Formats: sequence, C-alpha cells, structure tokens
Amino acid sequence: MLLNRQDSELLFESFTIPVWIFDIDNSRVYWANSAALYLWDAESLSELQSRNMSEDMSPSIRTRLAQYKEDFRRGNSYIESWTLYPREQPYAFQCHMSGVQIEQSRIALLCMDLGETKQTDSESLRSTQALLLTSVMISLYDSDGTLTYANPAARSMLGTDLTHLQARFVDDHQYPKLMSQVASIGECQIECLVNTANGQAWHELTVQFGPDAVTGKSAYLISESDISERRKAQQQAHQLAYSDALTGLANRTNLTGQLNRELKLASRYNQTFAVLFLDLDRFKTINDTLGHDVGDELLIEVANSIVNSIYETDTVARLGGDEFVCILRDLSSAELAAKTASRVLQQIAVAKKLGDRELFVTSSIGISVFPIDGDTSDTLMKHADIAMYQAKAHGGNTAMYFDPEMNKISEARMSLEAELRRAQKTGEFEVYYQPKVDAHSEEIIAVEALVRWHHPERGLVNAEAFITVAEEAGILAEIDIWVLGKALRQQVQWRQQGLLLKVSVNLSAHQFKNPDLWSIIQTELHHSGCNAEDLELEITESVYMGSDQSVINLLKEFRQAGISLAVDDFGTGYSNLAYLKNFPIDCLKIDQIFVRDDQNHALLQWIASLGRLLNVRLVAEGVETKAQLEVLKTLGCDEFQGYFFYRPANASTITELMIRQQQGLNR
Repeated sequence: MLLNRQDSELLFESFTIPVWIFDIDNSRVYWANSAALYLWDAESLSELQSRNMSEDMSPSIRTRLAQYKEDFRRGNSYIESWTLYPREQPYAFQCHMSGVQIEQSRIALLCMDLGETKQTDSESLRSTQALLLTSVMISLYDSDGTLTYANPAARSMLGTDLTHLQARFVDDHQYPKLMSQVASIGECQIECLVNTANGQAWHELTVQFGPDAVTGKSAYLISESDISERRKAQQQAHQLAYSDALTGLANRTNLTGQLNRELKLASRYNQTFAVLFLDLDRFKTINDTLGHDVGDELLIEVANSIVNSIYETDTVARLGGDEFVCILRDLSSAELAAKTASRVLQQIAVAKKLGDRELFVTSSIGISVFPIDGDTSDTLMKHADIAMYQAKAHGGNTAMYFDPEMNKISEARMSLEAELRRAQKTGEFEVYYQPKVDAHSEEIIAVEALVRWHHPERGLVNAEAFITVAEEAGILAEIDIWVLGKALRQQVQWRQQGLLLKVSVNLSAHQFKNPDLWSIIQTELHHSGCNAEDLELEITESVYMGSDQSVINLLKEFRQAGISLAVDDFGTGYSNLAYLKNFPIDCLKIDQIFVRDDQNHALLQWIASLGRLLNVRLVAEGVETKAQLEVLKTLGCDEFQGYFFYRPANASTITELMIRQQQGLNR
C-alpha cells in the first residue's frame, strides 16, 4: 500500500518498540516513531530526516541494501542482528526488516526493533574459544592503520614490531591499492607477500571496513591465512608448465606466449625486434661420444653462456635438444641483432670445464627480424630456423640473417626428404660395393657395402648427397638395416659362386640406441644364411667413446659371435689409446683426409704405430695415386681402398672382377 506521514503515525506512533522506515534510494530516514527517535538519539523527526546516512555508509552496506530491495520485491522479510552507535555506544538488537512502498512506488526498508540481543554465557564462551583457538589470523586496525587487536594466531605472526598495517606489505604499492579498493567497495580479498615475525610469507587477506564493535569508530577487520605452501606448489606447477626442466630457461610454450605478446607491442609502437635460432655444431657427436650426462652438463653451460650474452630484457628459451631461441627486444636497428649473435657465438666457443674434461663447442645462429622477415611468430621462427641451417651449411660457428633465397634451399631440402621417403617405397636404392685389396697381392679380398640412389631425374646419387637429410628425417636407420640385409644376401650368393668375399657394412652411432640392434643383426644373418665370420661392421669412433656399458657389452657379443669390428674414418674423432685398448676391435681404417695430404706423414706414422701396438689390421681409405700407395706400403698398411684400385660398383660388376681375378686377368 502507499504510505504517507499520516498513515505512519496511525499505524506505528502508538508502538512502544522503535519503528522506522528507511528510504534506501536517498539514504535517509523517511519516518520514525517516538521510540525510534530515542533509539537514534534524534531531537525530532525532522532532525533525523535531515541526516544523510550515506556519509558513514560503507560500500558493502550499500550493496547489501540494494540486495534488500530486490528481495523485498519478492515478498521476503528478515530478522537480523544489528548494531547501531547512536550515542557512540554500541546497541545490539534484533531487527525485523520488510519492504514497504512509499511515494512513486519506491521500495523502502521498514525496520522494527525486537529488543536487545543478549548472548548467553555459553554462547560468549564458545565465541571467545573459537577466536582464541582458530588458526586463522584475525586482527583489527583503526582508521589510521594502527593495530588495536590481534587474536593469538595473529599475535604470534605479527610479533611486537608489526603494529601498523602498512608495514605488513613487502610491496610498497600494495597498501595504497588495498586502501583504494576497500574505500571503493568496503571490502577486499587479496593474495600478497607480507612481513611476519618469522620473515616474508604469502598470505590470503580478507579486509572489511566497518565500525569497531567496542568503540563504534571506523576500523579495518582483517582475517588472513598463510598460503605459502600453496603458492609454492603453484609456482612449481608453473615452472613445470613454462620452464625447461634441464636449464631452467623458458620452454617452447613460454616462448610462444612471449613472442606473440612481443608482436603485439612491436606492432603497436612501431618497434623492431629479432629472433635468434641457435643450434650447437656437432652436438650429436659429443652426445654419442661422451654420453648424455656430459651432453646435459654442456647444455646447461651453453644456456648460461647465452644468458650472459644478452640483455636482461631479452628472452632465452630452449626448444629441446641443443636448440635455443632468443628474443631480442626493442632494437634501434636490425644490425644490432648480428652484434648480439656475435657475442653469443664468442661466449659459447669459450672452453667449457665439465669435471675433469674441457670441451670446445661452437654453434650456428639464424636471425629473423620483425617486421622485415615476417609478422607472425610462426613465420619469424621458420625463417630464423632456415637461416640457422644455412649458417650450419657454411661450416658452423657463424650467424646469418634470413634471406628470401634461403626459402628455396629449405624447400629443396624438404623436397629431398619427401623424395627419400618415396625412394624407400619404390625401391630406388641400390647397394654398391667398393673393393678392398690386399697390400701384398693387390687382389680383392673384401668389399664395403655403400648405398646409392637411382634418382629418376638426377641419375645415380652418392650417399653423401642425402645421408644427412635421411638422418634428420629419421629414416637412416631403416636404410642401414636394408643395406645390411642386401649385403649379407649378396655375400651368400658370391660364396655359392665360389667367390669368397668378406662384406663390410657401416653402422652409424645412433643405431646403438636401438635395444633391438643385436636381435636385428642376428635375424638378418639367419635369413640370409651368411656366416658371422664373413661380416665386418664398420663403426665410427663416437661409438667407442660412449660411456654406456651396454654398448661395450654389445660390441663384445658381436666379436664372440664371429663378427669383426672396424673403426671407420679413424683420426677424425676423439679416439685415443686409453679408449681403444679396452674395446674388441680388429681393424683401424685411416681416413682419406690423412692419406691425401702430404703434410700428414708424421700422423700416419703414429696411426700405424698405434695399429701395431693394438695388433689390428690397418686399412687405408681414399688411395688415389701411386705416390700415396708407396708411402702407405712403407707404413705397413694391410689393405687399401680407393680409386687407384677400384671405384664402387654394383654387384654384377664386382662378380665380373672376381671371376677375372680368379682367372688371373686383373692387374
């Protein structure tokens, strides 16, 4: 119904309990009976009506009153415990609240005082006990931020020094932000780093602004809990999600997010930034040679070198393996990226001390610049990656800017990979054999199996042109095993023809990561019918330098089965007597770079002496001239291999050579 002053007087003036109507929209008392005037300590109704209640009203109370209006429209009413401070003394009472319409159909708050609330002794005791025993830290500060009360949990945390609210916050900006938010809405809930008597800790604080129940003056009531362990768990989860586990650098996910943000900023403010894509040179050899533990130590050292070479505002991330990416921010010119890349190269090239080892490693860096080389993260990363591969192709230990022409090279590489996969399926590979001749008789006594590719357009392609791409594409292992099976079957066919030839087959270092390698070799021997004694496996020095005992045991199993072992390209890796004397090898193959260079005579003599000391065969590769042959004979080499004698040829050609040799028609 519509109420006016006359209606109010008729209905409520005779009541002995305080009754008043509060105009929520105007924050003023609309009407009150005599009992209510006394409660509010008002001289008259007009004086009470003149009071602007919003001046002392907190934002949280405003929100609460607005909610009452909505509830009253639905016919709800409430009985709540209220505390008023009419004479600066607290008055706690039970208040019945309901809605009533006043002029213009507005909803007002009809309040009736049902009497003072009296807690029983047991209720007071329980309330006090809960406050004293709770682990929640509860404290009260006056309007100036000075501590006025703290329960035992809060006192233990605050000690005797932290008596002002502002002193609680580690971040000086946190306190004014908190005060601003509380002033705006009357309360606030935050997580922040605070000072405690025991040092800094992460706390969750709930702050409410309102009257002190004792004094009636404005105060800040704070309840807080220690969430340090939760924050620690969150940080650890974040670390796992966004950081590289080995180096602590940003990971791929983190890098993508930072790169996308940098693109937005650079676009908005017309800035230039660069992406450096870095890959270590020949890191795989170090990993295979010295083991993954040493490789991991080296990666950590490299990560530190990169971080020390760039500005703090820049970002370093590890994508995985030995690939790193840097974001160089806010460059005044694109040329500055090359200067930073040069510092990175120099820092990485400094000898790395790992335990009792001193390792030297270099890197290749590709550079792409925004907006010259792309305006998306994918494009910039792709172009930096392409430039890095070109730097590696130029010998490594260098940095190169992306050039559009590089796209053609990259596309050619991807095309080559696709063609290699097709060649596997269509049978375009063929095994060629390069003869090995006896140093004394100069007759063919063995052959080395080499893969060749009959390309439909380019003709016969040597392995050097595609072997690296095949390894990066992950198909080299399949090619190696296919060559092994083909060579073993061919050896049996020659034997059946009365042509006794031992076959050598290369096994790359990564093959030894396959736990089924020995099983595969045994299966191929069994299916082909080849004797183990007629097979020699050529292994690079990196296999021997690995510290994995399982590799050593595997090599011993090969020897026990009758397979002979040769160290291929000897002299180009890390081998020394200390390593070699512990391994079951039968042959050292001297790399052709030592054979062709006339300045390497002393080194050749050392290799020959080492071979005699180890009591193994010496095979010289790449023999191309009569002069080279004479030098190698004086050194006591057992076998020769090279164009001076025979080029690699298909099986039918080798068959013809062997038949002619039996007939005494060769040389």
